[in-house]
Amino acid sequence: MCSGLEGFFVTSAPWGEKFGKFMMPHGIHVDALDRIWTTDVKLNRIVCLNPNSKQIILILGKSFKRKNERSQFCQPSDVLTIHDGKYLFVADGYCNSRIVMFDDSGNYMKEFTVNEQMTDGLKNVIIHGLSFIPDTYSICAVLRLNAKIVCFNIMNDSITFMYQFKRDIQLFAIAYTKIENKSGFYMIGMNNDDGIGYGYSLNLINKAIFAWDDIILNNPHDLIISNDKCFLYISSIGEMKNLQRLKLCKLGDTDTDPILANNSEYYVNILINFTIVFAVLFVLAPITYIFTLCFDKYKSKCQNSKVKSLFKSWRKCLQGKEYKKTDSDKLTLLNN
Repeated sequence: MCSGLEGFFVTSAPWGEKFGKFMMPHGIHVDALDRIWTTDVKLNRIVCLNPNSKQIILILGKSFKRKNERSQFCQPSDVLTIHDGKYLFVADGYCNSRIVMFDDSGNYMKEFTVNEQMTDGLKNVIIHGLSFIPDTYSICAVLRLNAKIVCFNIMNDSITFMYQFKRDIQLFAIAYTKIENKSGFYMIGMNNDDGIGYGYSLNLINKAIFAWDDIILNNPHDLIISNDKCFLYISSIGEMKNLQRLKLCKLGDTDTDPILANNSEYYVNILINFTIVFAVLFVLAPITYIFTLCFDKYKSKCQNSKVKSLFKSWRKCLQGKEYKKTDSDKLTLLNN
């Protein structure tokens, strides 16, 4: 993440006068058709708005009804569309710990549930933010209290990716990006120890993680990447309640963001790891095996021999010779 933070304040328009009242709006998403999708964790519903005609296009869920049903939610936290709005995903995150998939008419299709096995037995699973990886058809979510990323393939429901952060942070939002052959996630979270907000970058190729230590966020809660992939926008719900814009780094900047960095170091590490594995498997392992055979075969004699004779016995053994114990308690070489 490059330096040069630009910040500014924004105020929301009186949406209640145009579209009906919100009680606790939480997630927001603008699809490819410029329709605005919002979640309300108090009303337990999803609303799709047309900003031009000032009309409500679609409402999912019933106000004040908290249930775990196909089209009923319990404090939905985020919403996302893909394929030009053809498919809709709702993070029914605070109570039901699931991601629900709908078509563009609001018809239920399927759901993806996060269970305790995915969180190492930890309960209180809150799916807080969503993102989508087109290459693997994966819908991804950040688990707020578990500090974990989980991705599901929307075609076969399999888990395509999981990543566990250290447990002293909370994760709020996630955004996927891909530039040329470099891909990864941008995330925002909060340190449980001091309550300070931070941003994180995760390279999906080499799993390198980078914390934005030079950028302090004021209780960040959501983020999005601009369409031209030049800027990252972060909304905060702290005392300032501001919207911050961060300029993303240029490609090849290896000292800053691992997502946009050159991956030459990654391939060097692969070569080093391969060399180490080769040496262990084809050099050290055979020597250790032969050494163990010799030691087991003559350990009783080796325990009573002098050090010099012991090394001589092992050396001869490695040369393919055999020994027998004589009455004088000496090692006599056979097949001389």
